[in-house]
Amino acid sequence: MDSLARRRTVDPGRYVARLIRSSLNDANTLLDQILDAAAQRAPGAGITVFDTWVHEHQYGPFYSGVFKESIGESERLLRAAADMAESIAILLEAGGRSVVSPYVLSRSLGEGVMRLCYLLDPDVPPSRTMLRMAVFQLATIEGNLETARAFGPDGADKEPEMLANIATLHGWFADNGLERTPGRRTPYTASLSLDGETENVRFNATAAYQRYMPFSAWFYNIGSGATHSRGWMLPSLVGTLEEGPLATTIENVVAVGNAVLDAADALAHVGARHAATDVDWFLRKTHLRRRGLVRLAGKGSDVMVGHDEYAARAPGWTRTEGSPGISFWRSPATSPNDQ
Repeated sequence: MDSLARRRTVDPGRYVARLIRSSLNDANTLLDQILDAAAQRAPGAGITVFDTWVHEHQYGPFYSGVFKESIGESERLLRAAADMAESIAILLEAGGRSVVSPYVLSRSLGEGVMRLCYLLDPDVPPSRTMLRMAVFQLATIEGNLETARAFGPDGADKEPEMLANIATLHGWFADNGLERTPGRRTPYTASLSLDGETENVRFNATAAYQRYMPFSAWFYNIGSGATHSRGWMLPSLVGTLEEGPLATTIENVVAVGNAVLDAADALAHVGARHAATDVDWFLRKTHLRRRGLVRLAGKGSDVMVGHDEYAARAPGWTRTEGSPGISFWRSPATSPNDQ
């Protein structure tokens, strides 16, 4: 049976759902590995550098409390990401009846992973890591007030308590070296500063994608197009009485599957440096699944290289003759003319 015939016998949605669930299972093992390695506090690991800085800082006891709270927040982000990945798999199994929602969920999943990468990033100074943990918590407390005010009279009775909570947190931060820049509206905060570093309270997901998924940051724009029902996106996904959608089922499931796999890789890369552990096994497996998606689409592709070369490409990378390296479809010794 030739490759085209094999593709026609495969249900694309079920195939990609299976790849996503396999990646979820591997991610559970990966997270156990990262947690075990982080507990060892290996020299040079991101967590070791940060932990040492906290214990040596004059406000160390308070910062330890912020760090402990951040652990719980990171767990919630991980659970939410796993929930969305499983939901994507369920929707892909629906036989093409759900087209827009997998893109929406892939965007939300990716943003959650980007927040985790942002919190765990070992390449920023420890003071900046502390700021990121602090602004995440501050945005939660101030966000509660913003949500209550959005309900108008129905949320008015909650406002005094929320204002008191915000004032308390502002006071704690001021007493422990965290300098607050007020926002345009009271009592909201624009940014926090510490030891010469500054971090905005508002999380910039676009910038996070460009930092942690530089070669595939465009996935966020695609997901945003579906989430916000952009006119440039919907014609590809949703037809009318007179016109069918522009994208095929295979193109949709492959795009969503790739977005999930690339987000998984981003978390693995940051987690590896955070805990000083080798996650090559995980990256190899997700990249094999990525290449499986390309085969499903029936196209030659520049992802048909090793996972290390794929991950090393910089933003704006363009193919040059011979750059893809060894093809997934032939051995290195086989001539391209022999395919």
